[in-house]
Amino acid sequence: MDAATRHQRDTACQLFKLIAEAADGENVLLSPFSICTALAMAFAGAAGDTELQLRQALKLLPKDAAALHNGYGKVLAKLNDPPNVTLTTANKMYVQNSYSILDSYLELMKNKYQSDLKSVDFEDAVSTSKLINDDVESMTKGKIKDLMDPSAFNGQVRLVLVNAIYFNGSWKEKFYKEATRMEDFFVTPEVAVKTSMMHMEGTQFRCRPSCAGLGCKALELPYEGKRFSMLLLLPDEKDGLAALEEKLAGIPVQSIVKRLGNRKTSISIPKFKLETFYNLEGHLQKLGVTDLFDARSADLSKISGSRDLFVSKVVHKAFIEVNEEGTEAAAATGPIAVLACRGPEPFRFFAHHPFFFAIVDNKLDLVLFSGRYVRPE
Repeated sequence: MDAATRHQRDTACQLFKLIAEAADGENVLLSPFSICTALAMAFAGAAGDTELQLRQALKLLPKDAAALHNGYGKVLAKLNDPPNVTLTTANKMYVQNSYSILDSYLELMKNKYQSDLKSVDFEDAVSTSKLINDDVESMTKGKIKDLMDPSAFNGQVRLVLVNAIYFNGSWKEKFYKEATRMEDFFVTPEVAVKTSMMHMEGTQFRCRPSCAGLGCKALELPYEGKRFSMLLLLPDEKDGLAALEEKLAGIPVQSIVKRLGNRKTSISIPKFKLETFYNLEGHLQKLGVTDLFDARSADLSKISGSRDLFVSKVVHKAFIEVNEEGTEAAAATGPIAVLACRGPEPFRFFAHHPFFFAIVDNKLDLVLFSGRYVRPE
């Protein structure tokens, strides 16, 4: 496993835990891949204590810097335009038109992160925010709008790094549209609300009726081509999601996918659409990344050659739609013992209470999106 994949795997668990804890009782959606890529781009420009804090937060060893950037170069080359699904990632840098960026940083961003640069005037906040928002909207096929507010730009802003990712995949096995109907979804053990539930009967899927140590059922829904899939983890108890999330904090979801077995399955899951927005500075500070956001302490001298840069905001916006045909999603920033699946009776995976989900690239071992569904919106 290369440094880029390893740091993505380890950091994804931490990010989800922090964001989920802050969004108590709310639906959650984020792209660990998008956030980690943006942080890796910042890490490439960091030095001194700023570099050390980012390295520790990203679970990197001192020797990993070059391997990390080489790893991203390989991952991004393999990730864009795969067969059977639509997947696009894009990295962009927006630089104050009077500001100078080191050639070494520009070359690294171009060669490893496929990032291009645009010169802008951050003092014209309205025009610059519109330019960035138009780019992100285009990169995400219109799903992520208004990522940047003009108020985010002040007299000190010199550089903005943006990562965007868009995914649209059709299920390998489609749900029956005529079977979708309004049913109860239990937001608490006692309170149910009506929502559209999708159904499928008796189809072979990779699953686990019981994940020992996690207290949940697991189901993988593959997209066309099977390289990408959605993993769903349904707690055994209606109010068991918080306990499950606590256990998942130290377990990469990819390790669960690899331990599933085939079985005929009857499925009932909500048809849903989520859109989320997060300011990530506070979450990153909890991971020990503090100097990056302090004008007096930040050291991003590998970007400009001087210590006059710092990060004022890290924003992340994500979108997902799950329906009978498949999934459309976008974003702009140990071992588990399991019970065997055997027996003639179909496994029943009825997600009528809060659950965890993730979209995984099984070839590259990456979590592109992760989230939880706790109530209809």
